[in-house]
Amino acid sequence: MKKFELSKTQIQKNIDQLRDWMKKVGSKSKLDAFFVSSNDVHLSEYTPLQECHRYYITGFTGSTADVLCVKNGPIFLFVDGRYHEQADLEAQFQGVEVVKVAYGQTMHAALLEKITEYKVRKIGVESNRISHQFSEQLKKTLTVVPYAKWDFLSRIPIESMAESKSTVHAVGPSWVGQSVEDKLKKLVAPSEAMFISALDSLAWLSNCRGLQMPFQSSFMGKGLALHNKLVVFVLKGTKIDKSAQAEKALKFIYLDDWSSLKEALLPWKKGVKQLFFSSSSTNVFDFKILSKLWPRALNPDLTRLTLAQAQKNSVEIKSFFTEYEKSDQAVFNSIQWLKKEIQGKRAPSEFDFFSKVSSFYQEAGAREQSFKTIAAYGAHSSIIHFNASMSDYFLKDGELALLDSGGYYESGYATDATRTCCPFPVPNPLAIKIYTLVLKGVLHSMNAVFPPGTAGAQIDALARASMRLEGYDYGHGTGHGIGINVHEGHYSISPKSIVPLNVGLVGSIEPGIYLPGFGGVRLENGVVVEVHPKFPNMLCFRPLTYIGFEENLIDLTQLNDQEKKWLKEYESICAEKKRSSFNAKTLASL
Repeated sequence: MKKFELSKTQIQKNIDQLRDWMKKVGSKSKLDAFFVSSNDVHLSEYTPLQECHRYYITGFTGSTADVLCVKNGPIFLFVDGRYHEQADLEAQFQGVEVVKVAYGQTMHAALLEKITEYKVRKIGVESNRISHQFSEQLKKTLTVVPYAKWDFLSRIPIESMAESKSTVHAVGPSWVGQSVEDKLKKLVAPSEAMFISALDSLAWLSNCRGLQMPFQSSFMGKGLALHNKLVVFVLKGTKIDKSAQAEKALKFIYLDDWSSLKEALLPWKKGVKQLFFSSSSTNVFDFKILSKLWPRALNPDLTRLTLAQAQKNSVEIKSFFTEYEKSDQAVFNSIQWLKKEIQGKRAPSEFDFFSKVSSFYQEAGAREQSFKTIAAYGAHSSIIHFNASMSDYFLKDGELALLDSGGYYESGYATDATRTCCPFPVPNPLAIKIYTLVLKGVLHSMNAVFPPGTAGAQIDALARASMRLEGYDYGHGTGHGIGINVHEGHYSISPKSIVPLNVGLVGSIEPGIYLPGFGGVRLENGVVVEVHPKFPNMLCFRPLTYIGFEENLIDLTQLNDQEKKWLKEYESICAEKKRSSFNAKTLASL
């Protein structure tokens, strides 16, 4: 597939036209500002650039950001700590100002501060690309003007995505463990219904996958979950496999476009006495449809569904182990390839490494990457979500290479792992220092023992403790949930997380240290929360990822006896799987 990319000249032209639109059309409507999100109509995390209106007016390609265009003022691009460096590199346009949101503050909170600073009273939004939740937050202090069709877009060349050739298909019970019928009976009472707009939730409840968009195994649709039936609305042209059509608890309805959703929902208007929806994943356009059909029956809480989705059953957990085994091998093979190339006096570029990683995933059976692979050399490895591997960028002696990658296989569940290596015999001493500190954070957090309901913040503190003693820290969370999407709710390890950790949750543990201009280290393992095998009423993490750490980057003198014991236990399993770089004598001596 040809990479979608706009020229810098076109982006600058779009920016100038937006500023002109704000002065003319915005003034007539008495708008003080216009909000542009990174979302498509499904509010997806990974919106293809063609569908990401924010990209057209900033040039920023990261997955997450918000834009506030102020009348007679700048176009503010809000990015969190993962994208501070990347935004500086990409959003270098006249009229665009990057707002680097501090870790611990949300982008929405930073945006509201700018709204106050610029005395915004009336703001325009794209109604099908902003959540009902954030719109309601804006309404507390502002007049919000929803645009069903933003007329500014007619001024710039928006490129539509090519029609997906992927087919919606059902995933067998050996991968998911529960039928659609069983899920519905547990989650939805006879007089209730759930409106489902989050694509991963729809994929989970329907036991269907589609791979219709980059980095997602889900399919484009919206659902109405009833006690005995899941009605799935898809656009005309969507291909439905016989395996999905055969599911007796599924009913697929084709729509010409999403504006016809109201008419499609009418048959269930009388029978549904209470309709649950997610305020955070339902856009304003859809909410207006729901509020007209069920004006006194709406409940903005789908926690019942999302929690069931997050707490994996035994069959799902088995599927994760199966899929991680494939990805682990792809990651290990990629790093070994890079080492052999360097040792053979060849010089693969950063893009060569990126491409080779993709080929190893394909050999492992991946149907799609679960996010765009981060293959970063040297100074690029300090850019937390670097996504522009270069064909003319090469490793220098002693430098680090960072690989963050994941894939989708038959089950449609995501994998996600990060390893950092130095393919040269003698790494830079600073690289050894920060790698060892990050490793200590992984060992302490991954081997934590904790009671049910422990807040993620407590695990986060374990991951940062050793590096903070040396004056280091990192500007992102230590762990996120993993499910059908590579990021899933109800699992969060971060300094302020109060999200409880309970049995069946799957997520990541990924501390890091990033030094701009030098490089960065991140080590990430997938884990599942389990009952502790020895201690009553205690939980623990069981690793999903078994890819050995780098012996030449570890200063063993900086590890205490307990840390060495943990490292030996983990590396011994990796060695059994033939995915360890440790010398056998070194491993035995730990």
